[in-house]
Amino acid sequence: MRQLDDAPCLPDGARMLHIGLPKTGTTAIQAALHVARQALVEQGVRYAAPRNTRHPYAAARYAIGEPMPHRAGADRLAWRAVVRRFRTSDARATAFSSEALYLASEQRARSIVDEIGGQAHVVVTLRPFAYQLRSRWQQTVVGGGQATFDDWARRFLDNSTRVRRNGPEGILDSWSPAVGAERIVFMVADPGDRDVLFRRFEALLGLSDHTLEPAHVDNAALSSQGSEFLRQLNILDPVKRADPTTDRAHVLRTGTRRIQHMPGLSRERPQVAKWAAIRANEVAAGWIDRLESSAATVIGRPQDLVVDVDGLPDAISAPAVIDVAEAARFAHTYWNAAMENFEKARAVPEQERGELSTQELLALLRSRLARRLTR
Repeated sequence: MRQLDDAPCLPDGARMLHIGLPKTGTTAIQAALHVARQALVEQGVRYAAPRNTRHPYAAARYAIGEPMPHRAGADRLAWRAVVRRFRTSDARATAFSSEALYLASEQRARSIVDEIGGQAHVVVTLRPFAYQLRSRWQQTVVGGGQATFDDWARRFLDNSTRVRRNGPEGILDSWSPAVGAERIVFMVADPGDRDVLFRRFEALLGLSDHTLEPAHVDNAALSSQGSEFLRQLNILDPVKRADPTTDRAHVLRTGTRRIQHMPGLSRERPQVAKWAAIRANEVAAGWIDRLESSAATVIGRPQDLVVDVDGLPDAISAPAVIDVAEAARFAHTYWNAAMENFEKARAVPEQERGELSTQELLALLRSRLARRLTR
């Protein structure tokens, strides 16, 4: 392992693949790269992600061989466009970022590297596993999960395959054969300075200071009360929402995103129980051992992947009471999202409506909105 405090600049012509492990700041980096597209071009860097989205998850899902069922054709076209941008780029550096890439098998990793051409470099963001657990649980609740943090965390930590795929071991096993471990860079989050992540990416890409800045993103963490409200809603309405094109999924996704950024609501984050943090630290210790025995570069302090468990509660329980005013705002937000969804479907002209189903009408409306936003 080569450990550095500051990120080195990638060589000219480099193809950078940012593989953000889940809940490690990936969305923030993608948003910053998207907003700064023109500034990147002016400084000799090309961002290869599609221009109509901040988060090119669908294209990456196709690249790893796990396309999203409802977007099969669009996924393929999106990834072909990414490949074309890499292949035709004469920029000093060309970059792409998606957390979906962490799920790539060795075979798929080799295929991706062959497709984009040039000298590929893999950049991986890391965060203490204990905090990843908390954020991952909240994400399952947003997707319809009904389990408490403790129940979910026990199942997750007992699944050794899933745990391995969520750390450096999985990245090194899949991507080292494709690019060489010496061209893999792991960035360890700085617990005292969130902006360091942006400065490190600027250094890697040879950008001037503050080219990349935090942007408004749509996956801010829910509060303890918000998480419990949504979990209880999931229990009352246990229908699976695996298909993101359904009305139910669209309404809940819209409402949840609004709640995540609603001013005035409680921002008290859910805590991690001591037992879970201890087990997560054991996993992180294994990460550090694997990093130290590899030829990869580590930016930051590997020991920051282990959290201090002193002061953490021995056990946690979901909020037994939710502030009435806050609960009312949650309910009102979802109600508004549902009514907007209903009214948009009714607003489609009759001649265009034809024999289309509600799902197809909503897909039409969303595609129109996407076109307007990208003009």
